[in-house]
Order: sequence, then structure tokens, then C-alpha cells
Amino acid sequence: MTDIRVDLDVVNARVSALNQMFDQLETSVQGLNDVLGLQTTATWTDIPACATFASQYGLALTALSRRLSDTWQKIREQAETLRAAAAELTATDEATQDDLAATLRSLDALVARAEAGPVVQIEAPRTGSVRAV
Repeated sequence: MTDIRVDLDVVNARVSALNQMFDQLETSVQGLNDVLGLQTTATWTDIPACATFASQYGLALTALSRRLSDTWQKIREQAETLRAAAAELTATDEATQDDLAATLRSLDALVARAEAGPVVQIEAPRTGSVRAV
């Protein structure tokens, strides 16, 4: 029989790790938003070399923004998956406990019957002769 257990310390450690990742990501997103807010004509001159750099820098910031959004989504999905798994295990555990309680009741009844001993009813024959074999 397979023994399935939920180690709450491990689950809590995973939740804590996801929270830390999310906090770091929020800080990164805020920093990116601050930098994106500075990408104006007041920051960059229209000198061709500066304009080229600003354009490439803007593309890199946009790509970084997409990656951060993807990471944000993955962290959210992992948190939702972990939450759903914990809820499913809790439901399964409750159902298993109910099943085991019913099984225990059946076993208790069986043990009680076994402890009482067999119920044997022997009746003497009512008619006819009894022969020794």
C-alpha cells in the first residue's frame, strides 16, 4: 500500500518561497516602471546615436517587461496549483477519514462478534434411531 503524506513544513516552505519570489518580482516591476517613466524626449536628445540607443534601450525594456509579466503569471499559476492541490488533499483526507471510520466501525463489530464466540445450535434428532458410527 502506498503511504501518502503531506508534510506541512514543506508546503509552508513552498508558499514562503513563492511569497518571496512575488515580493522580489513586485520590486523589479516597480523599478522597471520607474525606468520606463523616464523614457521621454526630456531624457533623450534627438542626436542620431542617442536616438538609436534610446530605441534599442526601449525595446530591451519592453522585452524585460514581457518577461516579468510572464514570470508574474507563472508564480500566480504555481500558487493556484499549490492551493488547489492542498484543497484536494484536504478533501481527500477528509473523505479517507470518513471511509476509515466506517471501516473501523465494521471491524469493531466483527471483533465483537468474534469475541462472543461462535453461535452453535445443536439439536438432537427428534425422530428415528441414533446409530453409532
